[in-house]
Amino acid sequence: MIIYLIPVLFLISFGVALSILVLPNDEVLALMYMKDKEFDTAKAYFLSYMDKIDEMPDSAVLPLAKLHLQNGEVNKAVGLLEAFLKRKPDNMEARRLLSTYYQYDQRPTEYLQNLESIIAKSPDKDAYIKLSHLYNQHGQYEDQIRILYELIQYYPEDTAHYMDLIRILAAHKRHDESVEVMRKLSKEKKGFLKQPEREMMLDLLMLADQPREAVRTARSWLKENYLPEWALRYTDQLHYGVGYRTAWELIGPYGDKVVASPPLFAKWTELAVAMGEVQLAYPLLYAQHESGHLPTELTPQLAELALLQNLVDEAFKVSLQLEPGEIPDWLAINLVTAAMENKRQDLAHKLNNHLSEAFFQQHPVLAAELSLALNSRRKAEVWADKALPRRDLSVDKQLRLASLLMRLERTEEAISRIRKLAPDPSVPPWLLYDLAGFMLRTASTEEGLKVFNEIKQKRKENEVMTAWALMAAHTGKQMDELHAWFKRKRNHLTINMITDLTNVAIDRKRPKLAINGAARMVAMNPIRQNRLTLARAFLSAEQPQKANITMRRLLPVQDKQEHQLYGDILMGLWATGDRSVRKELQAYLKQRMDSPDADEASKLSLSYMAMEVGNRKQALEVFTRAAESEGPASNAMQTLRYLWGPRPELESIEWMVAQAEKADKKQLPGWLLHLVESGAPRRALAIAKARKPAPGTDPKLIDAYLRILAALNKKQRMGEIIRGEANVTKTASALHDLAKRAEEEGLPQDAGYCYRLVLDINADDHRALERLGYMAFFAGEWEYVEEYLGRFLAKYDGSYETNFYLAEVFRSTDRLEEAKPYYQVALDKIDQLKKKPFPIRLTRTRIMERLGHRRLARKQYEVLIAEQPDNQFLRADYVELLLAMNKNKEAQNVMREMGIR
Repeated sequence: MIIYLIPVLFLISFGVALSILVLPNDEVLALMYMKDKEFDTAKAYFLSYMDKIDEMPDSAVLPLAKLHLQNGEVNKAVGLLEAFLKRKPDNMEARRLLSTYYQYDQRPTEYLQNLESIIAKSPDKDAYIKLSHLYNQHGQYEDQIRILYELIQYYPEDTAHYMDLIRILAAHKRHDESVEVMRKLSKEKKGFLKQPEREMMLDLLMLADQPREAVRTARSWLKENYLPEWALRYTDQLHYGVGYRTAWELIGPYGDKVVASPPLFAKWTELAVAMGEVQLAYPLLYAQHESGHLPTELTPQLAELALLQNLVDEAFKVSLQLEPGEIPDWLAINLVTAAMENKRQDLAHKLNNHLSEAFFQQHPVLAAELSLALNSRRKAEVWADKALPRRDLSVDKQLRLASLLMRLERTEEAISRIRKLAPDPSVPPWLLYDLAGFMLRTASTEEGLKVFNEIKQKRKENEVMTAWALMAAHTGKQMDELHAWFKRKRNHLTINMITDLTNVAIDRKRPKLAINGAARMVAMNPIRQNRLTLARAFLSAEQPQKANITMRRLLPVQDKQEHQLYGDILMGLWATGDRSVRKELQAYLKQRMDSPDADEASKLSLSYMAMEVGNRKQALEVFTRAAESEGPASNAMQTLRYLWGPRPELESIEWMVAQAEKADKKQLPGWLLHLVESGAPRRALAIAKARKPAPGTDPKLIDAYLRILAALNKKQRMGEIIRGEANVTKTASALHDLAKRAEEEGLPQDAGYCYRLVLDINADDHRALERLGYMAFFAGEWEYVEEYLGRFLAKYDGSYETNFYLAEVFRSTDRLEEAKPYYQVALDKIDQLKKKPFPIRLTRTRIMERLGHRRLARKQYEVLIAEQPDNQFLRADYVELLLAMNKNKEAQNVMREMGIR
């Protein structure tokens, strides 16, 4: 029994001991109660547990700290954790918890230090993020940048940290670094750069002073996926971030694509104008306009491009298609200015009628200038008077108003206003300089010189004095004073002032000033353009040798203007007799005339020089094309006739025949006359016969037909045609033309026929009566002479001839007394003549004889015979006089001298 009792007792003891071991202690009970959220009980067990032990185990620290926090005892929780971390500084869980408690206890410094301790031990994403925010709040930006660099190093998958780093780097002007971070991000995260990030990338590149890289990057994006709205955004960024040149570098090559997007097209056009790419932009906009696809808002830009190329008609054509309200003020002002400067009254009238009254009310000075350009002085006065009281006029408009008043001959008012404005130091001197430019453009330099002579007495700025010099150079007045001033002040003038003055001197042929000005330009800046100006100055001063030396140093030429200057110098040398440039000038002329850019008018003007230097064949080709285009009355055709000579070769005749055969009604007579004058009347007759018009329908062609017949001596046929035309002609002037032609061709009867028809229309026609009387006189038809010249002298005063002829008729019919009054009138009219050639003096002598003054007549005959001793008719008249005077012996002597026995 006892034997069984001992094992039982052992088992009982073992069970009791084992049960004691598995019973939870106070720590475990505290944790259990925490889990059940019985925090007070849990805390009591923790405190009981701590009383029983010498040192708190690690496992109890964090739970107890949480219990302290739960009970609002933040300080105890923090103290517990701080004490624990002194023993266990590497416990990251405790440090993270302590960071939280530092936040609760509002201890930012300790919080920051603890976070730094955390990341010092090992990377912790949450700690990095919090540290970044703390550094930012504390203004510790360098530390924040360091932390963000570490953050993207350890956690590259999170793009938000990249963007934070990029922004703070950019904010602190570390642009190169921000660009590199952005590049790293775009490289590691393919497709991450959406539109906002791309725009940021361009901004960063521009801030990093990498505009070329910005253009290259934007171009690669557009190449990858071209969208107009993106292209516009990139272009705007580059335009406003760097400048128009960089923006044009990106968008310029997309001219064929931009037309699809009006906003982008407008931007492209704006940049093209800024870049001076007018010749590139204008055709594109014009083509869109002609096809009807140009947006209305771009029409003003098209007009402006046309004005920049001096295509004034095109500018007005497109502008006037807009409604008045659609024309922006800046364009309207430019159009008005262009019309005035080009002296195009037709365009000025159209603009005056098209623009709104409100526009002119807003710009009264411009309205006055336009009215004056339209020769409406009254309206100009009205607008000027409206502008005078305006207090909102800018200084430049006030100066223009003063210039306008001068042109309206209100000089005192003008000078009074300028006197008030000019001395005022607040009026910038460059505005007075601009006033001089305006006076140059409006050709009011005479008045301008008077004004600036007054201004320069009070203001001595270089701008003011140069303005005066421009006026003097343009008018050619006060040149000695101008030369002396320029010699003193040239070292103090800007290059632009000297350039303006030199160009005026060149244009106005002021050689000394032109050369001195250009030489100073070269001394200030020996660039190519200034040396070209020096060459122009020498040429304008008629010193082509010096111009040639200057130009030689600049060869080869680089553009059309230089090429033309080079040619002008060669032609100047040729004009001085320098024949050493013949081959060079021949080559220049050939190149110019063969150039596809040269128009026919230019080629024609060059052809005369080409002929002179020996390029005959090429010149003939140009003259031939010009004559074919411009017609038989052109200067080119006259030149061809001169070069061909009076009898052209068969090839030239055939060419004229071809022109005549295809000529229209207007030009045919001219070609026919050229054939006649070139010795080919039969070829001309064949063409004229085939196209002979009905009588009275084409006077010019009939006249040419008559000339052809005259050349072939077909007088009968001429008479038939003249009478046929006369019979259907209804006007006296046309009949006069026919009569004149008949007289010229020796057809007096046909001429008389035409003149008699004239008298049917107007019985007192001056020329018809006179010519019919003359023709009757020479035909010996005295009765008709008396009829026609009698009627003529009864109506008109007549000449000495008409009176003499009628008197002769009366004398020949034994009516000397009736003849004497007419002889006397004829004699009086002869005596009134300043010049009396031989025939008139002979007539006067005969009149003296007829009036019975035989002795005086005899003396005059002797003088006349001394002048023309071999004139047999004169001697016969003299013999007749001697016989009438019973001087028979003297008469016989004269007859013997005449060979009459």
